[in-house]
Amino acid sequence: MQAAVKIEGLKGLKEALEKLPRATSRNVQRRVLLRRAQPIVDAAKSLAPVRTAKLQQSIIATTKRPRGQKTAAAQAFGEVIGRGGSKAAARAAAKEAGSSLVAVFIGPGRLAQAGQQEFGNKNHPPHPYLRPAWDQHQRSVLDGIADDMWAEINKAAARLAKKAARAK
Repeated sequence: MQAAVKIEGLKGLKEALEKLPRATSRNVQRRVLLRRAQPIVDAAKSLAPVRTAKLQQSIIATTKRPRGQKTAAAQAFGEVIGRGGSKAAARAAAKEAGSSLVAVFIGPGRLAQAGQQEFGNKNHPPHPYLRPAWDQHQRSVLDGIADDMWAEINKAAARLAKKAARAK
């Protein structure tokens, strides 16, 4: 299951990120999102059922896209085509999404029983651990992203200024 979250009202933050070099901007976003995801990971580990502890140990936050999940560019392309847009508009949307989106994925790795625990099956009742962890920490995670992002942007800008001063 994928939960998409859109945060609005951060125009100044977006402008500040765009002033940084592209790689630096993406790294700033990754650091903040991974740091903010950690309370959800910790809560999911504490809520996960313990039989062999493999499920608990497999729960991580990562920027690597899980196998089988579409890339941001593919999703954007499909959305534009699905709304009846042209292929040129879809390619432009895919290019924009692919170059600007930073995503963090939280969950177990390739553990086969992970989905069975969360959602259950005909022989096993559900034992949710990820969704309750998200519900428990969603507000604090989302509220803190902007503050952390500003702090990281300022640190990155200071590092870039220091590097530029050394180059002179």
